[in-house]
Formats: sequence, structure tokens, C-alpha cells
Amino acid sequence: MSCAMSPTEGVWLPPHPALARHTAYLALELAAAMRRAVDAELRELGLTWADFMVLAVVSALDGPSQEAIHNRVAVDRGSLSRLVRDLEYEGLIERYRGPPDGRRVHCSATPAGATVASQAARAVDDAAQRALRLLHAKERSRLHVLLGCALDRRDRVVLRRPRTVA
Repeated sequence: MSCAMSPTEGVWLPPHPALARHTAYLALELAAAMRRAVDAELRELGLTWADFMVLAVVSALDGPSQEAIHNRVAVDRGSLSRLVRDLEYEGLIERYRGPPDGRRVHCSATPAGATVASQAARAVDDAAQRALRLLHAKERSRLHVLLGCALDRRDRVVLRRPRTVA
């Protein structure tokens, strides 16, 4: 039995108009392309996207609790605990019990962690720029602003129409 190769395998085809008319399709395709580019860059630094998010938040904030990190990066608590432990083992962050009650675990970036966070941030930005290479700098900047606005308003988005009482 022979395996016939598709005549379009390995060839980029534009999206079909039945898909391209949907903003969700375009956004998800862009997100997938961006994720591939970012993951490849972070892999070079020995990080995952989740590692980057945690390290970026810990580096930016002054001793956030794991709860505060969880609220920012949307990683489940069990996975976050493992991520924090692994980043601590790698010497990128330190964990400590914090005031006022000593029950909360807080994290801070080590000098090495701050350096890696900075390198990773540049790598993520470079990957995004490559993924959006067909846009001019002004267009990339405008896209960033629009995405930020959409995410800031996501809690106000109605996903379903309210039911009408008959």
C-alpha cells in the first residue's frame, strides 16, 4: 500500500474565505503562530511559557505571594507550586514565608533569575516581532493596544444571549 503525499503538503495556502471572515479564526491562527515562535525562543533559554510568566511576574513585583502569582498567570495551583519549586531549584527564584502570618509563601527573583527574566522578555518580544513581520512597527503597536483593550474588557463580554421568558 503506497502512501500518497498531498499535493499541497508543506505548501502554505491562504485561509479559505469561509474561515478568514471569522475574527476568531484569524486570532486563533495568529495565536498559534505566535506561540510556536515564542516557545522556540524560550526553549533556547531552557524555559517554557509557564516558566516565563511566573519568572516575569516574580521579577516585576516585590515578593508576591504564590496566590498573587496564581491570580496573574492563570496556572492551576498544583502546577504553579511545581513551577515555583523547579525555578527555585534552578536558582532563579527564592521562596520564603512572609508576613503577616507566616503561612503564605512569597517569591522573589534571584539576581540570576532577574537576568534570565530580562533575556526571556527580549526573546519573547523578538519572537512576536518575527511572527508579525508582515506588519509595520506602527501596525504591530496598534495591534498590541487593541489586544490589550480587548483583554481589559473581556469580563464585560457576553458569551451567551440572555434567555427571553416566553
